[in-house]
Amino acid sequence: MALSTKKFLQAIGLGGGTNLGELTDTTPSTNIDALVGMAAGYPEPLFSSIRAIRPDVRFSTVQLTDFFTAINAGTPPFCADQSAGNTDLWYQDSANKASRTSSASLLHQRFRMAKAFLLWTRINARHREDATVDARLKPVWDGSNVPIVAAGTLALTITPVATQRYTMGQVEINGVTLAGVQEWTLDSGLKIDEEGSEGEVYDSFAGIESTGPVFEITGRTIEWWNTYGLGTALTNITAFLIAKGPVGNVAAGTTSHIKVVGTSGLIAPVQTQGIKSSTKLRVYVQAPDATHNSLTITTGVAIT
Repeated sequence: MALSTKKFLQAIGLGGGTNLGELTDTTPSTNIDALVGMAAGYPEPLFSSIRAIRPDVRFSTVQLTDFFTAINAGTPPFCADQSAGNTDLWYQDSANKASRTSSASLLHQRFRMAKAFLLWTRINARHREDATVDARLKPVWDGSNVPIVAAGTLALTITPVATQRYTMGQVEINGVTLAGVQEWTLDSGLKIDEEGSEGEVYDSFAGIESTGPVFEITGRTIEWWNTYGLGTALTNITAFLIAKGPVGNVAAGTTSHIKVVGTSGLIAPVQTQGIKSSTKLRVYVQAPDATHNSLTITTGVAIT
């Protein structure tokens, strides 16, 4: 039987109402822990079953304002419950010798999560390139519905849009704007607590066990060693993501950009390498006290 149709990644419709259509990668996985049983002395398996199924959807998006607006509506700055409605991952049909099949046709594919936990693992920003966030949807068992349900022969319900792009902006540490920055990343350091009970194969609980945000900043400024020595206390780090417009960067004074702020922690040079003296700076961010978050991520701000 010849291949006559394919499916293309189209969108994620979050349970909180946000649609993410600007996806650079998405990977739904079953993560099955298979049980394979052997009989004593016999070389071939004679039994198989499942110990656990822990489905997962990992994705990357450039649609940063919509993504972090959804996060900030939950438990900022790291996660948000999407169980208010169904969270759907859509794939659009593509016919042989044609383009995409019409949205109204009943040929498309959906993965549905009745309860889902949204979180992010890493922000990536590089000079003159698209900033992205690596994220995850953890389906959670509600006691009756399978955590993720695949279904075909459906019409699409989301219209594709592409309106958000960001690139790396300036980084300030302890009130001073760093010179020569080429890229920065921010790892959330999230450790997720995922468990079930009573022998069920699905997880019925998912939450944050701990976090440990870390910036890594790479630039051409070897003098960072002079400024920060082998370690300096952090009093503030502010990293901007610049919104892109039709003819370049949106003006700094326009409230279209994204700002990431940490107010306490440790700064330490990591290494300098290469003929062009590429230097890496690591910033460990902590909460200033037990009532404030380690990070704030704000959308729709001006760059000052």
